[in-house]
Amino acid sequence: MTVSNILETLDAFVSSSMERWHTPGLAVAIVQNGEILLTRGFGERNLEHKQSVTPETRFAIGSCTKAFTATALAMLVDEGKLDWDKPVRDYLPTFQLYDSYATIHATTRDLLTHRVGLPRHDLLWYTSALSRAELVARLRYLEPTREFRQTWQYQNLLYMTAGHLLEVITGQSWESFIQERIFTPLGMNASCFDAETARASVNCATPYKEASSGVATMDWYPHWHALGPAGSIHTNVLDMSQWLLLHLQQGTYKGQKLLSQAQMREMHTPHVSKPEPRKYSELFFDSYALGWAVTAYRGHTLIRHGGNIDGFSAQTAFLPDEQAGVVVLTNHNSGPLQSIVAYYILDCLLGVEPIDWHERAQQEYHQTQEEKSLKTRSRAKDKVLSTKPSHTRDAYTGVFEHPGYGLITITDAGENLQLRYNELLFTLHHYHYDSFEMQSENFDPNMDILCTFLTDELGRVTSCNVQFEATQPALCFVRNNQIGITPVVS
Repeated sequence: MTVSNILETLDAFVSSSMERWHTPGLAVAIVQNGEILLTRGFGERNLEHKQSVTPETRFAIGSCTKAFTATALAMLVDEGKLDWDKPVRDYLPTFQLYDSYATIHATTRDLLTHRVGLPRHDLLWYTSALSRAELVARLRYLEPTREFRQTWQYQNLLYMTAGHLLEVITGQSWESFIQERIFTPLGMNASCFDAETARASVNCATPYKEASSGVATMDWYPHWHALGPAGSIHTNVLDMSQWLLLHLQQGTYKGQKLLSQAQMREMHTPHVSKPEPRKYSELFFDSYALGWAVTAYRGHTLIRHGGNIDGFSAQTAFLPDEQAGVVVLTNHNSGPLQSIVAYYILDCLLGVEPIDWHERAQQEYHQTQEEKSLKTRSRAKDKVLSTKPSHTRDAYTGVFEHPGYGLITITDAGENLQLRYNELLFTLHHYHYDSFEMQSENFDPNMDILCTFLTDELGRVTSCNVQFEATQPALCFVRNNQIGITPVVS
């Protein structure tokens, strides 16, 4: 399909789609047969100042960063400095997981394919000021929820660990290696690793989130450094089009070989199946490779990865056999638009009738809302009415510690207790007995978390259990120092 054919419908499709999904700004790049067919900006990068999105506008790409980390490690494999299947401890002797067998046997391939057995544990790194090395040292305290290599479980900390492994092997920071070996050779001059650098440019998108009035600005994520290898890159569609060309051309860019074809094949080959149901006949079962997800779309091999980080969403996708690809960047925190636009463009490139992904996404949204409603009703049904906390509020205050997550601080805020973890603040609303529902305005106001306080044989509050994520068991935070018994509320 020619550029003119795509442009005939693309502008109207994207504009109406952005309005439907309340997305302020969006940028697109399309490549095919070694050339950039199209780069285009839609909407506004900043609503307040009415600044338009252009192909030069920088966005955060979140987990689309993971493929950069995998590519960097593949370069080390090419150089004989790394073996995908040797234990991580051969290169990083201090590496330790909760499970001793996994500690001994986990390889770099395991880290990159999300098959170590750990759930996400995202709040451990989110807003944390800990360094990469310090976070890696805390992995030993995080309990797995699956057996080692049993299944695929998405995990950011292990990609961060893979980036730290690269640093140990090369003596370079992950950032300097990516800059030197990928950004510079590809001419990705607008790409960087943190919000501060991105925002210093004159053309950077502002992050937005869903709000009752449509959208509202979202705070920039402040702690990019440690997360880096899992999701910190900021870039634009001009730079990302060069990235797509590198992968479509099997590691060669403008005649320069940056990576062997053998390692490109390794990165693009399915390693583990994703334990997710097949929803649509046009999409085959999803698998995960090294930094990329692999599936079949309408009978064609599709390699892709999505990305999301506070106020930004992205989709990178390419059809290796058709030598075509697309990248879609948005300044909206959530929603399906980046995937909807990517699928539409893929349909155009394949010359097939576009699927109505809007309707499918709407149905999935309603299903998700119904599941949330059912969970809320179930929580309400489980609540034991007419109960009171066993202690006065001050008995629950103090500092509590988990060996992996570190400290939480609970204070009396007058009408309610408040729990602080790193830079996140939660208000505790009494649920029943010594359990409290946690709500946060500066994280996810819809999160469904209980904080349950436990006492010793003398009735003293000694610890609290907090389930930060639905996919992991509750974490036990133990009080740093004991306190006296306080009267039971009458």
